[in-house]
Amino acid sequence: MNNHLCKGEQVIQGYMDSKNPTDSWISGTFSIAFWLVNHMWHRAKYNIGLSTALGGTGMCIATDVVRKYGWGCDCLTEDMEFSMKVLLEGVRTCWAHDAIIYDEKVVDFMASCRQRKRWAQGQTDCGERFIPKLFVKGIRTGNIRMLDGIITLSQPFFMMMSTIYAGLSYINTTWYVFYTNILNQLMPMEIWTVLFVAQYAIPVIVLLKIKVPLKSWVYLIVYPLFMYSWIPVNFLGFKDRHDMKWSHTVHTRAVSYDSTALLRKENKIIRRTYMHILLTNDDGITAKGLSILEEVVATVADKVTVVAPEGQRSAASHAMSINKDLYLKRIASPLHNVTKYSLDGTPVDCVKTAMEFILKKDRPDLIISGINNGYNLGSDVLYSGTVSAAMEGPYYLTPAVAVSIGKMNEGRARQTAKLVMQLIERVIFTGKFPGILNINVPEKKGDICLENVVVAPQTVQFYKNVIVEKKDENGDSCIRIVGDIDMSTAPTFSDIANIKAGKITVTPLRWQQTATAAMETVDRLIFHKH
Repeated sequence: MNNHLCKGEQVIQGYMDSKNPTDSWISGTFSIAFWLVNHMWHRAKYNIGLSTALGGTGMCIATDVVRKYGWGCDCLTEDMEFSMKVLLEGVRTCWAHDAIIYDEKVVDFMASCRQRKRWAQGQTDCGERFIPKLFVKGIRTGNIRMLDGIITLSQPFFMMMSTIYAGLSYINTTWYVFYTNILNQLMPMEIWTVLFVAQYAIPVIVLLKIKVPLKSWVYLIVYPLFMYSWIPVNFLGFKDRHDMKWSHTVHTRAVSYDSTALLRKENKIIRRTYMHILLTNDDGITAKGLSILEEVVATVADKVTVVAPEGQRSAASHAMSINKDLYLKRIASPLHNVTKYSLDGTPVDCVKTAMEFILKKDRPDLIISGINNGYNLGSDVLYSGTVSAAMEGPYYLTPAVAVSIGKMNEGRARQTAKLVMQLIERVIFTGKFPGILNINVPEKKGDICLENVVVAPQTVQFYKNVIVEKKDENGDSCIRIVGDIDMSTAPTFSDIANIKAGKITVTPLRWQQTATAAMETVDRLIFHKH
């Protein structure tokens, strides 16, 4: 959902899946209906730029939209009403195909009829309210989305009219001829045949695509029966469309996430029985970036251990405090699953202390270093305490991530932490990538979302005015190593150039630094081989 918000979409509906598609023929056929609507209606309309509709569960609405237009919905399908209300204002309802909601479907036929009648009441009520408004404004402004909204609202009316026509046609051809049927002349029998075959072929295509349980194929046999049961439901819903009495749908099926008959399993979030993450940095234990990262990671991991320098240790590189007394101090954390320490050493000291002493019998699944205040790009990774702390990961056979942002900003840092967890989920936990990732986020420019991520190689990071001469407090001359970053010479494909363009860069790094490709050349030069 956040990725769609980053793209500027304001009203979003997620993929409505089923967590109990094999409980009964009702939940099974209900599930088939939802799968078809997801693929053949919502996704198709979204892909061609039309507006879909909210489904009541798994939806996301930008606060700006609610503040501007309010909620103000009072029909029995408030989700549909809100979709049409904002559509009149030119706001499109979008579709997030990979944001999956596992909804419980009813298992009893009468319960499904009561639920569907409520939907029919709400949709026909919405149709009465919004079809004229959408038509007038759609024609006046030439807005095709508004005119398409009429098609969405017309579904129950179309079914009722088709049923009435089918009944009259049966009487006309069987009992008493009272009108001339020209429909077959307008639409040849071949077209009717195609439509008849399509209503069975399309469900088969969708079920093949999403790889449903075997039982779902059995329920496909009775799927037409379920669909035709919509006819009396729609008529009853239309009759009571102004009755605002809520009919509660009772759900009795207690199903845990892990025991569901999940579809699209390739998108299932990895559920680890135990996840332990080690956090560190080089900006110090009180740094804002570390605090934000700690809060976000604590919502995902079972256990979080923080071991960070007691103060600023930027540019400490891979320095280690050999044969020096180090003092480890326990720090209180308001988060129940966070254990926190400060150490008067370097970032590498912190990781080694965690892995060799504090967590020797409970090694973490992942090391995250950051969020650093300032970039760690190009050749700067050689000097970075943030990156060097992450470099310790492979030594302990533990994947690691270094995270940096151009300039610390609480809002962007929090978004960064959430994006980092998405990247970690995809690359490390799902993809089993065993190495080091160096992630850099622009200071201001560019959205913080997956669509704005590029995988980019390092380049050389050049600086201007590296050495500055000055006087100290005693009046003595001294120099200071500072420097202003020069991004102008960076190759267009590099991490530096991409950051300059507002992209989020991910660079895989490795601990082993042997220049393998040069081994043969150096061997030949030493031993004068030709």
